[in-house]
Order: sequence, then structure tokens, then C-alpha cells
Amino acid sequence: MFTTENLICSTRKDALAQGLQTDVDTLDPEVRSKAGILYPAFITNSVMNIINESSALGICDFKGILWDICYMFAYRAKRNTQNINPMKYMVYINKKRYDGSINAVPIEFYAQMGLMDTNDSKTAITIMTERDL
Repeated sequence: MFTTENLICSTRKDALAQGLQTDVDTLDPEVRSKAGILYPAFITNSVMNIINESSALGICDFKGILWDICYMFAYRAKRNTQNINPMKYMVYINKKRYDGSINAVPIEFYAQMGLMDTNDSKTAITIMTERDL
């Protein structure tokens, strides 16, 4: 049975402090707004790991990969006429394959719209991978 001992963090503030989520605006203050995202956006650790691994390959930089993830979220959100939440979308990101080659592969992301925090009712977006659901 689930107990409070199983709880990793109970608020977004805790998640940010523990490094489990990152505010997109702290990574690049222009990416979110230029991509067309109106609300504060946060990425989970698993998304950060994907960006770091791909940017380490030297083909695309960190900001470019972050842009792709944010822009494709905004593009998909504008077409989310059924208000699916969390909303699934795909981004092609460079990954190293088992044979050493580098290919752009589709990676599924999920975006959850919800409250900024337990005591803050403003809207915020959390971008995550399936591992975070």
C-alpha cells in the first residue's frame, strides 16, 4: 500500500529543490515564450537526461534540443481539441545506437497541465517521459 514514506516530493517546490524538475525559463529565458508556450513550463529529470545525452553527441546543442521539445509541445497543444491531459507528442532526437551510429529517433513526451504547486493555483505545464507517469 502507498504511504507517505513512498512520497519522493509532495510539491513542485520540493521537486525543484531536489533536482527532479527544472524550470524551462532557468535553462533559457526565451525558449518557452518564443516556442509559444503561455504558461510556466517544467521538465523532469528524464527529459533533462535526454537533452544532455543528445547534446553530448555534438550534433545539436542543448538549447536547440530544448527548443524542439518546447516547440513541438506548443504545436501539438494547439491541435489538442479534445483536451487530452496528459497529452502525448513525439520529437525526433539524435541518439547513439548500439553499433555506434547516431540517428534521429522518435521519443515520446507527455505534457501535463495542472497547478503550479499545492498552494499556487496558477496553471503550469510539466513535460515528462513515460517513465515519469
